[in-house]
Amino acid sequence: MIGLVQLRRRRGLVLDGVDLELGPGVHGLLGPNGAGKSTLLRVLATAAAATEGTLTLLDRSPRVPAQRLEIRRRLGYLPQEFGVFRSYTVREFLSYAAWLREVPAARIRAAVEDAARDVGLTDRIDDKLRTLSGGMKQRVGIAQAIVNEPDLLLLNEPTTGLDPAQRERQRAHLMHGR
Repeated sequence: MIGLVQLRRRRGLVLDGVDLELGPGVHGLLGPNGAGKSTLLRVLATAAAATEGTLTLLDRSPRVPAQRLEIRRRLGYLPQEFGVFRSYTVREFLSYAAWLREVPAARIRAAVEDAARDVGLTDRIDDKLRTLSGGMKQRVGIAQAIVNEPDLLLLNEPTTGLDPAQRERQRAHLMHGR
């Protein structure tokens, strides 16, 4: 639940008066460029803080550090642009993402393999990220967002760079498979 969130930047007001309620599941935003979609998703993902108002995610407040950590454990987030460690393999990168989200050590290997399978990268799991096409890197981004089997999944343009068949596969999986 977000109530009257306000976020200011040097250029002025970015978001104002947002009132939104999201349940568990997969969420994305549609709208014109510059409308504030990425900013709102950053606030929801706890990557940026609202300057005013209230924000509750998964019955917790990101303003309370311990609760913010709990939110992040239960959250999956794919930003519009995400960075990768080019020298990592897909497996190493997804393992790192799982570790960051505090997936239990005994479960990381299976979680990584499940996420790679879910996005169609099982055959590339031991390849370096620098060798992947743009669409494959986007699938790695989706995999890192789902590696912890999140209660709340926030996606910002998840199908950018995917070919039409992969777009349909990822949409179907995200909407029905999680």
